[in-house]
Amino acid sequence: LRNMQRQPSLEGVPSNFNNSNIESSATQKTSLNVNSAYHQTEKETITQEEINSFLEHSKKQFTEIQKIWDSRNIDNLKSFCTDDLILDLSRQINERTNLSEKTSITELNASWQGMNTYFSKDGHEVDEVYVLFSGMVRENDNSVSKEFSEIWTLQRLKSTNDGWLIAGITQNED
Repeated sequence: LRNMQRQPSLEGVPSNFNNSNIESSATQKTSLNVNSAYHQTEKETITQEEINSFLEHSKKQFTEIQKIWDSRNIDNLKSFCTDDLILDLSRQINERTNLSEKTSITELNASWQGMNTYFSKDGHEVDEVYVLFSGMVRENDNSVSKEFSEIWTLQRLKSTNDGWLIAGITQNED
């Protein structure tokens, strides 16, 4: 995923965000599915323990998503991302020329960058979390590990029990 989206995520949620989840629970997206304790409202606060648990789970998902990216399996990637992000990632996967890419994550850190709640254009209340992933990565067996740093924007609709979906990835430039 190192060569993914280099622009910031969209401020709002696309009008078709999670339509598949709203219309049919049989096709429910499940990525980054964490305990509903991460669901923040005006009456709730998130504890450091909950944040730490969220980040540990996010790191596991990061590693799993990287394996899916390397395998070029767009169908498996769909369960982790918003529909708009999948369109962009599908294009990027199809443009990749290195078919033997096998990423090794040699160091992975995750830090909580904040949380926002807002209403989408279609009136849904949306939680949005920002996680900074950084560390060292090797993009094939013969390459040297290099540093990476990127912020993932995760979203979920408050009105559902669906998991968190990646809505954007912004790579921090050195």
